[in-house]
Amino acid sequence: RRYTLINIHPALPSGPIGTWQEVIWSLIESRAPKTGAMLHLVTEELDRGPVVSYFTLPLTSKPFVEEWQAIEGKSITQLKESCGEWLPLFRLIRREEYRRELHLLAETLKTIANGTIRIENRAVVDSTGRPLSGLCLDSKIEEALAKP
Repeated sequence: RRYTLINIHPALPSGPIGTWQEVIWSLIESRAPKTGAMLHLVTEELDRGPVVSYFTLPLTSKPFVEEWQAIEGKSITQLKESCGEWLPLFRLIRREEYRRELHLLAETLKTIANGTIRIENRAVVDSTGRPLSGLCLDSKIEEALAKP
C-alpha cells in the first residue's frame, strides 16, 4: 500500500492466475488459443491489479500446431505424470513467452518515460488523463524480436 509496484504476470489480463508453471498447465488443460503476458499494478488481489501493458501470443500458429497434435486425447494428469515440465508444448509456450517478457518491460518503461501512459493514484491513464485498461504492445515487441 505504501508504494506503487508493477508485477509481470505470464498471462493475458483475463487469463489464469498463479505461478508461470500453473498458468502454462492451465493453458494446456483448457486448450487455450492464445496467451500472453501483462504488467499490472500490484494490489491485494492476486494477479488482477490494473493492467499497464500486455502482449498476446497466438497458440494456434505453426510452432504450436504439432505440439498440440502430439498431446491430443491425453489428460492433463497424464501429461504431468509422463513428462511434467519437459513436455515439449509446455517448454515451447514458456520459451515464446519468455522471449517477449523483457521486451514488454522495456517497451512499457519507454511508454511511461515518454508520457504515453502514466500511473496516477494507483490507476493507469493515457497522456490526457483518461483511464486505460492496458496498452497492447504487440507491434513494438514483434519489432524488437525482428532485430538482430
